[in-house]
Amino acid sequence: MEFCLFLIRGDHREESWNFEEGRLLGVRTPFAVRQLLHIELDCADGPTWTFDRLGATQTTLPDGRLVCIGGEHEDFYDPDFCIYNDVVVLGPSGATEIYGYPKKVFPPTDFHTASLVGSGIIVIGCIGYKDERRHGYTAVYRLDVGDFHMTEIVSSGDMPGWMAKHTAGLEGETIRVAGGEVVLKRDGREVYRPNIEEFALDIASGSWRRLTNRNWRQFAICMEDRRMFDMERWPKPKLLLPEGVEYSLVECDSLLGAQIAVRDARIVISVEISEIRILVEGDLPAELVRRLVESVRSRAQSTVGDACSVEEL
Repeated sequence: MEFCLFLIRGDHREESWNFEEGRLLGVRTPFAVRQLLHIELDCADGPTWTFDRLGATQTTLPDGRLVCIGGEHEDFYDPDFCIYNDVVVLGPSGATEIYGYPKKVFPPTDFHTASLVGSGIIVIGCIGYKDERRHGYTAVYRLDVGDFHMTEIVSSGDMPGWMAKHTAGLEGETIRVAGGEVVLKRDGREVYRPNIEEFALDIASGSWRRLTNRNWRQFAICMEDRRMFDMERWPKPKLLLPEGVEYSLVECDSLLGAQIAVRDARIVISVEISEIRILVEGDLPAELVRRLVESVRSRAQSTVGDACSVEEL
């Protein structure tokens, strides 16, 4: 316990806890701790516990306490990669409490949302470990902020699926979720699909209701062996814009994305580590969509120097 508190507090014991992009500033990383204590890395020991996490949530209670739920450290290739299923409560005067749970009560959870509802926090969604995902299902839990016990809310109805990185907002007796992505199982492999619909969860019953019916078309372009793009031949979004299709540019803040308008539809092109995603926000003739996607695929193939294929998500 003292070791965990040492890692959480890092180099400060101030009354205010300063977060940036989901990480607590000043917290000690596993690497930094090993350097400080002169400990050699031994992968057989497993990951070192840390509070340096992404995909965690921070919820402020009326009394000023900050409730931090789950999150992950680094990614699968790192020896300290871990997805956490704990709750850390940071008090306004520096007091710290750590609550741990059996996996069957609260599984490792990251990139979820946390909504304060009365005396509880409703936790929705998760990426989690690959072997623990329940495709087609949406994970929902309730954390009681009185005694901090965790309870699963068995959800039903027209649910979003195995979702993460979304937003959530309280609207009366329901929580509205939107955005993020959904992990699907298709042809024996996992597919990450941007969530384009909005859903509402009835808190009392755990029942989901779909609020929109956009059904926008989505595509993924990747090299046929699905390996990651080479940094030296990285497909820059603005060099992927389609030829032979009349469009106008739409302002886009992302360096890894580009947006265009085709007739009354907006086309979003984004570059991921190993695939290029195309989202058609609107209704366009099938032949026009085919030509547009094929042009992007062809330009991507020329850029990466290897055969690329298209899959509709």
